[in-house]
Amino acid sequence: MTRGLRVLIAVLALVAATVVLQLDLRGLLPGQVRLEAPNTMLMSPPSSGQGAPGGVSAQRPAAAAAPNAARVQLRTSAAASAPDGYVLAASVATPDGRPAAGATVTFYEVVDLLGSREMLIDSATSDGRGNASVVYLPARAGSHEIVARSTGIAKAASGEARSTLEATVTAKAYAPETPSISAFYNAVPYGVGLVVLAVWLLIAFALLGTARGVVRGARREEEKGVIA
Repeated sequence: MTRGLRVLIAVLALVAATVVLQLDLRGLLPGQVRLEAPNTMLMSPPSSGQGAPGGVSAQRPAAAAAPNAARVQLRTSAAASAPDGYVLAASVATPDGRPAAGATVTFYEVVDLLGSREMLIDSATSDGRGNASVVYLPARAGSHEIVARSTGIAKAASGEARSTLEATVTAKAYAPETPSISAFYNAVPYGVGLVVLAVWLLIAFALLGTARGVVRGARREEEKGVIA
């Protein structure tokens, strides 16, 4: 094997390795799989309590309240319009049992996110009968522990009530709109890969032509030497 042929083989091997590396970096090699972590949300596990049909659940006993705490009762029911989800209704009374008007009732859901936490749902102000309600559309089906906590009652401590909502109606999964230009962005890596491949092919052809010229020149020199 002549020296010129060895140089040609080494150059071609270098070009092939470089092309494979470029394709691998851009994910253009067949059989590659890209793993993307799905967007997830940690929610509380289903409660062991069983609710009544239609999202209505029995009142759950709250922790021992202070003697001067407001009295709060919480009820959950299906909303008049099914897509709206559920109504969380609280009745607030003063410690001596009178309806508390103007109290702020804040509704939470207990979730498991790095420990047990309360996720804010919404708040409302009680009317003259001490009633306050909000509409809630859960993100998932199953059991939801709901907390209603009242504040703003003169000479009364905060009171709360808990209830378990058995949800069957949930919000639709969020589906982001794909912009029309995304197709262009998706095609950019392939276009760049093809351009790089074309450049390396041109370089390979140039090197191949140079190697052929070197080999021909070497043969001519050998022939001249033999003739001489």
